[in-house]
Amino acid sequence: MEKEIYVNKLHFPLKDDFAFGIDLSEVLELEELGAKWYDEEGNEKDVFALFHEAGFNAVRLRLWNDPYAHINGKLFSYGGGTNDLNRDLILGRRARDNGMSICLDYHLSDSYTDPETHHLPKAWQSLPKEEIAKTVYRYIKDTLLAFKKENIVVSSVQVGNECISAIAGASLYSDNARAKEIFRYGIKAVKEVYPQAKTILHFTDIHHAIQKYLLPEEGCGLGELPFDVIGFSYYPFWHGTLKQYEEALTYVKEHYPDKETMVMETSYGYTDEKHHNVINQFHSWDFGSIGRFVTSPQGQATAMYSELDILAKCGGAGIFYWAGAWIPVKGTQYISKYGKFYLDHARDPYSEEEIVNYSPYLLASWSNQALFDYEGKALPSLYTFKHILLGDKEKEDKLVDLRYKSITLPLEHPTIPQYVDCVTLLGRIYVEQIDWEPYSFEEEGDYKVKGKIISANVEVEAEIHIRRKNYLLNGGFEDKSVFPFASWAYNASSPSLFQDEPSLPIHPHDGERFVGHVGKGNFSLLLSQIADLEKDDEYIFSAHILAKDVSVKAQIGLKEYEIPVNSPSDYQKVEIKGISLEKGNTLVSLMVKGEKGSYFAIDDVSLTRML
Repeated sequence: MEKEIYVNKLHFPLKDDFAFGIDLSEVLELEELGAKWYDEEGNEKDVFALFHEAGFNAVRLRLWNDPYAHINGKLFSYGGGTNDLNRDLILGRRARDNGMSICLDYHLSDSYTDPETHHLPKAWQSLPKEEIAKTVYRYIKDTLLAFKKENIVVSSVQVGNECISAIAGASLYSDNARAKEIFRYGIKAVKEVYPQAKTILHFTDIHHAIQKYLLPEEGCGLGELPFDVIGFSYYPFWHGTLKQYEEALTYVKEHYPDKETMVMETSYGYTDEKHHNVINQFHSWDFGSIGRFVTSPQGQATAMYSELDILAKCGGAGIFYWAGAWIPVKGTQYISKYGKFYLDHARDPYSEEEIVNYSPYLLASWSNQALFDYEGKALPSLYTFKHILLGDKEKEDKLVDLRYKSITLPLEHPTIPQYVDCVTLLGRIYVEQIDWEPYSFEEEGDYKVKGKIISANVEVEAEIHIRRKNYLLNGGFEDKSVFPFASWAYNASSPSLFQDEPSLPIHPHDGERFVGHVGKGNFSLLLSQIADLEKDDEYIFSAHILAKDVSVKAQIGLKEYEIPVNSPSDYQKVEIKGISLEKGNTLVSLMVKGEKGSYFAIDDVSLTRML
C-alpha cells in the first residue's frame, strides 16, 4: 500500500465557493456498530474533523422520509444509514461544528432512489396525485426549517436523487407536467428557507443523454425549471470516459450558461482485497479496466484530480465523493431485508412471517472505494484535495511499467499480446505497444520475458504462465457482463448465490463469484455451456466443488458421469480424464440435487485437451 501520493496543480482556477464534498450519510450508523477512524499516524479522530483537515468543506446527506418498517407496533431499520430527519440533524450539527456546510439530498422516498426506482414514501401513497407536489413543498420546507433552527448552513439542496426516470413517483415522460410541478414546488420550498442555497437537479448517464432531461423538444424539458445547478453522478467505471465527461460539461456550459454544474457522486477503488463484512462492487479486472486508473490510493487521487481538473476548466461548482468513510465494520449493510422489501414492493411486509425466507438483503459494497483502509486508518488519497490546493505533492507523470506483470497464455496459441495495459507513475492506465525479446514456449510452465514500452523506452519484464486452453468460457464465473452468468445457461428450482456471502458456509474457491446454494428445501440446478473444440482429441474436465449431502453429475458430450464429492468445508478438485471428443460444438453440463440442510459451491470449471 502506498504511503504517499502525488497530485499536481489544476490547470484552471476553481470558483471561490467551490464545494469539496463528501457524502457521510452512513456515519452515525457505522459508529453505532463500533466504527472508528484514524489519521495517517494512527490517532483516533472524529471523522468529520478528519475530512475537514483533509480539505473537504461540504458534507452531503441523503434524507429519507421514513426509513423504517412498521410491523406489529415495532420499527425495523431499512439500513444504509437510516437517514431520517432526526439522524441527519445530528450529522448536520457535527458538520457545522467542524466548519462544513451541508448539501441535503432529498430522495423523496423512504429508501434509495436511483435511475430505476422512485417509490413514494409510504405516508404519501394514499394521497391524490394532484396533492403530491404541495406535500413535497411542505415536507422540504418543514425539514429545512429544522436545519435552520440548529444554525446549520445548508449551502445546496438536491430536489430528488438521480432523477432520470421519475421524481416522487411521477414519471418524467408519461407524467411530465406533474413531475415538473413537483420539482417547482421543491425548489420554491428551498428558496423560501435558504434563499442563498443552490438548488440542484441530479441526473446520471450524462455523457450521451443529458439533452433528453433538459431540452423540451427532445425530452423532458427540465431545463426550463428555475433551478441553479445541473448535478450528476460520474463514476469513471460506469459513466463514460473522461473525454465524454468533458463533452457533457462543455455542452451544459454552452447551452445553459445560467446553470452551474456539480458532480454529486464519484469514487474509485484502492484495493481488491476482500473482507468478510462486505461484498465489494469494485474489482480491478473490470472496473479498473473501464475506469483507466490503477486500483490504489494513487489511482483514487489521480481519478479525483482528473475529474476536478476538467470540472475547473468547465466552470464547475463542486464535487462530492460518495461513501468515503464506509469502512467494513461488522453489521453494516447497504440495505436491510426490510429496506430491500420496500424497494421491491413499495410497502412494508405485513408481518415478520412474510419475510422469513426473504434474504436478498445487501451487505455494504463500497468499502474498497473508501478513503480509509478496512481498519479505519486514513489512506493518503484522503488528502487529495488538500494537496491540490497546497501544490505540495507535484510530480511529473510518465509511463513506468506493465499494468499486469503476470500473463497467462494457452499452450495451443502462446503469443504474448503486442499491445497491453501500461501504468504511469500517477496511476493512469494506457494501452501501449511492447517490443518483446524473442521467446518460445514448447510446454506448460512459467517463464519470464523481457520487453520495452516503445513510446517511453522503458524496459519491462513479464511472468508468462503457459497453460492448456480452457474451452469453457467464464469458467470462474467472474464475468458479470450477463446476468446471472456470462456464457452459461442456468436453470434452478431455487435462487442460487453468485458471489461471496460471509454468513453462509459456502464461498468462492478463487475470485469473487461462484455458483452455489444452501438448501432450505429440496433443490436442483442445471448449468450448461456449449464448448467449441478445435480438434478431435482426448480432453480433461475439472471443477472445484465444495459440497455437503448433494448429488453431482456431469454430462460431457454424449456421456454422463457421476461425481462423488462430499467436502463440506474445503473445495475438492474433481477431474475426469481421457474423454474422447470430436471437433466442433460439445455440450458440457453440471447437474446438482440436494435436500434441506445440504449445500454446494462450484468454481473454476475447465475443459482442456490432454495434449
